Amino acid sequence: MARFPPPLLPVDWLEKKQGRVQNEFCGKSIPLVWANSTLFAQIPGLIAATYQNECGCGTHVPVVWTLTNVIHNFGMYVFMHAVKGTPFETPDQGKARLLTHWEQLDYGVQFTSSRKFFTISPIILYFLTSFYTKYDTAHFIINTASLLSVLIPKLPQLHGVRIFGINKY
Repeated sequence: MARFPPPLLPVDWLEKKQGRVQNEFCGKSIPLVWANSTLFAQIPGLIAATYQNECGCGTHVPVVWTLTNVIHNFGMYVFMHAVKGTPFETPDQGKARLLTHWEQLDYGVQFTSSRKFFTISPIILYFLTSFYTKYDTAHFIINTASLLSVLIPKLPQLHGVRIFGINKY
């Protein structure tokens, strides 16, 4: 059984926010973070992947969808699982500097709506990419590896775990 570190704030503090959880680490409400992720990361990539033939750039639809998926997952991995700390001063006396953004999200509480959103969005993109690449074997393997590289670090069993000491400090 995995042992999770205690959340930075008591869990009942989250319940007192009456449905609108305020994330103290990023200073934004969770629906705003969802909107930013959707508007600035996912929708432009999907539009570029869908309408690339109209611009006459000469690339094929499966290649564009695979690139969209891989670039999106790479960006999600870097910003959620590789970068640690916060860009501003936090009231936690330096505890956040040792945690990735994923570990800081909702104070470490597992299976919240924010974590579900950031888990489900690469899965939906993976399904769309698989459909538009017509399940071609090479694209399927690349997209599956990309998806797994983003989903495995999100598992609750890997909360705070640094494999081979990578990103330990």
